[in-house]
Amino acid sequence: MFLVLVPVEGLCAGWGKIGVKGAYCTASNRDVEAGTCSGGGAGVAVSLNLPVPGMTLQPELNLLSKYDHTMLEVPVNLQVGLDLLMIRPFVCVTPYFCFPVDVRGGEQVNKFQAGFGVGGGIDIWKFQIQCRYNWNIANFYKIQDVSGSDVSNKLRGIDLSLVFFF
Repeated sequence: MFLVLVPVEGLCAGWGKIGVKGAYCTASNRDVEAGTCSGGGAGVAVSLNLPVPGMTLQPELNLLSKYDHTMLEVPVNLQVGLDLLMIRPFVCVTPYFCFPVDVRGGEQVNKFQAGFGVGGGIDIWKFQIQCRYNWNIANFYKIQDVSGSDVSNKLRGIDLSLVFFF
């Protein structure tokens, strides 16, 4: 992976940067059951400079373990911050799409998840620390109550991540 990222980093000069990401995630399904599940994951992030100073667009591709399932997540962070000397604090709004990769126990997990997150973070030199609260828009899996009506079961939780940019 390093051999692929080094040449790409040279192409990004001036308009953005590319990095690798590690994340810790929590997810809860408060409408159906109590408790919170935690997980983690890794991915790749590309930070693109926008024409407005301090504003960046950061799409990512992450493989996460969330709510006992492996998921491929594609968040697109819109970050607005202050460009200071070696640091850049920012706030972000993040729509995301998520695709479950595995299904355990025969659950009927929806093939497509979508949601949005809000949060903030800080860029320090080549590192970025970000904390975001996420809400799913779609139900996580198909579940019905005793009467046969669909029950809302949208995931929500916190993602804490560290990105190293090349």
